Amino acid sequence: MSESDVECEGCGAPVGAGLHACPYCQRAYRATASSPSVDCPVCGADNDTSRTTCAACGMSLLVCCVFCEQSSSRASVRCTRCGESFAGAEERKKTRDEEARREQMIELAKKGAQVAQSALSDPRTRSLVGGILGKLLDDD
Repeated sequence: MSESDVECEGCGAPVGAGLHACPYCQRAYRATASSPSVDCPVCGADNDTSRTTCAACGMSLLVCCVFCEQSSSRASVRCTRCGESFAGAEERKKTRDEEARREQMIELAKKGAQVAQSALSDPRTRSLVGGILGKLLDDD
């Protein structure tokens, strides 16, 4: 901003450092009108993208990635660490977690079947299991 931009052209309020628009009348400051900015989720102030907290209210301007837990600017479309898009991230994470659990259950079932097959290949175990099953069926 130039020396002449010490007050808002719309309402005359002092220019807020780190803001792209006047927090009172919402008019964009002349020097920052075409620069990218990030809106504060609490007060709506138009902040410079390099800020990590709102210049008007102090609220964090960071968002935490649900995949890698790294913080990135709210102005970012993707996580700066893992590259995941923030749009729909929670739904994608839930779907991936459910798929991983399903895969884990399938692997456990396969291992259980292998153990059972191995155990039943022994005639003594097969006789023991048959006796237990017979006893259970007789008790009904």
